[in-house]
Amino acid sequence: MFSETRTRRLTAADVGGWDADKLRYGINEIYARGGYDFATPEIKDIFMRLPWYRDRVVIGRSQDEAARHLSPLENANLEFLHVSAKPVYVRPIKLHLAAIGFLIGATIAQSLDADPASEKSGKQCCVCIDPGHPSENNDGGAVTNGLREVTMNWEVALLLCDELEKDGMKVVMTKKSEGEFITNKDRAAIANESDADLFLRLHADAGKSTWFTIYYPRKEGTVHGVTGPSKDVRQSSAAAANQFHTAFAAAPTTALKETKTHSLAAGRER
Repeated sequence: MFSETRTRRLTAADVGGWDADKLRYGINEIYARGGYDFATPEIKDIFMRLPWYRDRVVIGRSQDEAARHLSPLENANLEFLHVSAKPVYVRPIKLHLAAIGFLIGATIAQSLDADPASEKSGKQCCVCIDPGHPSENNDGGAVTNGLREVTMNWEVALLLCDELEKDGMKVVMTKKSEGEFITNKDRAAIANESDADLFLRLHADAGKSTWFTIYYPRKEGTVHGVTGPSKDVRQSSAAAANQFHTAFAAAPTTALKETKTHSLAAGRER
């Protein structure tokens, strides 16, 4: 559809009239040429209809790996399209991201307010924030509505970090940059090593709804030879999840609708 993205450098004049769908498709088509295995089923279904994509796709190939199979010109155009899309889609969503960050921060402050253990020990409350992706299971790089999940997770995490630090809490982040690769095991280890009172994993799953969902572990699971979490951790996680859900659902916002909390087996990874 966009053969010019591999034959010449795109200019602002080329994309000035492109709407949201065309920009998004242009970005995804370039990744598809590099054999990217789309994580979003709806997007993958579109490209699986094309014979050339079925011949190129490599199961499990990430966006970074796909980019290494593109020409310098294609990578330049890919970066140009990402930059062109951001002023249209990312900046207007900043206020909404800030609202979400503030909302989550206020919810955590309310849920952890006057924690007896922390008060008695004099320990500063510590929250470990885990901006989802990239990990061994998913790079979070699929573009939906002009925005990548990994970007959404990271920006909300930064805003949330600011809110919590303003409330006097200690904050530990599982990664130092948006694209840093951290395995799920290492994310958990960072939270444990920081002796965090709360380990919060942020995700923004693809979909048309505006609901929020809270997950917590309900039973032991074994992944890579490691079994956990303990009964105490499961019980405290359930209590925190229910407190968090109650406070979040009661917050004054119409942007996110309420769902139930969901328990899951600890062996499940994202």
